[in-house]
Amino acid sequence: MTNRRKRSIRRVAVITGTRAEYGLLRSTIEAVRRRKSLKLQLVATGMHLLKKFGHTVDQVRRDGWHVDARIKMQSGDDDPLDQAAGLARGVSGIAKFLEDARTDVVVVLGDRIEALAGALACVTTGRVLAHIHGGDVARGDFDEGLRHAITKLAHLHFAATRQARRRIVRMGEREANVHFVGAPGLDGLAELVRRSRKSRDSSGRLLIVQHPCGRSAVAEKRVMNALIRAVKNTGRPHTILYPNSDRGHSGIIEAIIAHRRRSANGMVRVEKHLPRDQYLRCLIDADALVGNSSS
Repeated sequence: MTNRRKRSIRRVAVITGTRAEYGLLRSTIEAVRRRKSLKLQLVATGMHLLKKFGHTVDQVRRDGWHVDARIKMQSGDDDPLDQAAGLARGVSGIAKFLEDARTDVVVVLGDRIEALAGALACVTTGRVLAHIHGGDVARGDFDEGLRHAITKLAHLHFAATRQARRRIVRMGEREANVHFVGAPGLDGLAELVRRSRKSRDSSGRLLIVQHPCGRSAVAEKRVMNALIRAVKNTGRPHTILYPNSDRGHSGIIEAIIAHRRRSANGMVRVEKHLPRDQYLRCLIDADALVGNSSS
């Protein structure tokens, strides 16, 4: 009887590559951990392992999670080839872990290359792939193609909206395997909003989150400088969060650093990384979110 129980436990590897998607996955990770018939395997990769972006794997550990594998992908260089080379390293490294750990199911979320690396490693080693947030759209963005590619690789689909579910079915996926479950990032959000009150010193503060769109560093810096000028002209204090590691990020970071040097004390606050709850409180406090963040 004991042996049968052991064999019935499915090993579920959750792949996380960024601070943002980790925040969305936290409730899913906890649900897997609590289920007696499942064994959680947590794989950290991508931005989590880069000091330049806050080495956020440390935050994952501070949250009490055991990280089963750290798979280096990007080097942190702002080079078009770094993303391609990182994808190759991710597929190879994650595949090896899945084999060594005898993983049964792999869970990925969204549309980034870390999720694509996990998806490719999963299906090429003969495992079941579960995809969260398939069917969403980001028209004109490089990420949309990645999301739909992962959808076509996946066996199980967990859509955030009914429209996304319909879109996945229209892409030819088996309807019985496409589930409308809502957005996991909403879990606990209402309670956090109820417990949070605007800080006395936050009146008028803006929050800036601008991510690269795959353009050159020069082009991304030009866009970021224009955004900063617009915010500066309002005369309002503002908080700027570092971008993600996509191509062009160095231009945005250069613009942020130069702006901080030129600004009066108290007018601008720069953060490489904020844990999800702190970020959400910062968002609640802000009068406006400026930039292109999907949050």
